Amino acid sequence: MKREIKERTILDKFAEDFVNIVEKHAKYIIVSGFVAIAHGRSRGTEDIDLIIERIGKDEFKEMNNDLLLAGFECIQSEDPDVIYDDYLNDKTSVRYIRKGHFLPEMELKLARDELDEYQIRTRKKLPLTGLDIYFSSIEMNIAFKEELLRSEKDIDDADHLRIIYSDVLDENEITKSANPQVEVIMRDKTHSEQVIRWAKYVKSHPRSVWIKEVKPFIDSQIIMANNFYDRLAKTQGGIEKIRKLRDLR
Repeated sequence: MKREIKERTILDKFAEDFVNIVEKHAKYIIVSGFVAIAHGRSRGTEDIDLIIERIGKDEFKEMNNDLLLAGFECIQSEDPDVIYDDYLNDKTSVRYIRKGHFLPEMELKLARDELDEYQIRTRKKLPLTGLDIYFSSIEMNIAFKEELLRSEKDIDDADHLRIIYSDVLDENEITKSANPQVEVIMRDKTHSEQVIRWAKYVKSHPRSVWIKEVKPFIDSQIIMANNFYDRLAKTQGGIEKIRKLRDLR
């Protein structure tokens, strides 16, 4: 049976629905792991990382209210003053989910420095993803993963993106973006909060209950990867890139 490329997975729809609301209030970029996943990396992630331009509290309250009306909620607090003052304005991210669901999550943070602001200014839509959303540039993602994050998973993500964009990468931009002086903000307290929250849920509920949250989310990432390979195969040199990607694993 032929797969429908235009099919939207849980991750696709979650990301697009969320940023469509955010875009009305602030410029944004999707960064980190989801960039690689949207390009066919069939690996897991528990959240999507979103950076928005710095906005004031009143502007944030309007955005937060629109997110609530659209069926999203912030895990950290129901109080927008707390969300903004105790988290976002303190350079700490917050996490949004759809009401009634644990996964997926949108990890949202305000731009923290000049590099974040530069990423937002140079944001791009990437047709190969099949998604109508803005990402930070491929060069920026590669630089972050190779020079700053450097975990095995991040290096694999960077290698994956290098193969896909081998014919158009700007190595000078990667070098310029790989600034060792940039402050690396490690996962903050909201990550630990979510790990604890989910573990307690799994412990207190039978598998037949929590699997309903996990299975569609995991399946959607496989569907995303397959759909991406379908799109890549139709591009010039796409088949050869797919062969290299499969050997990479």
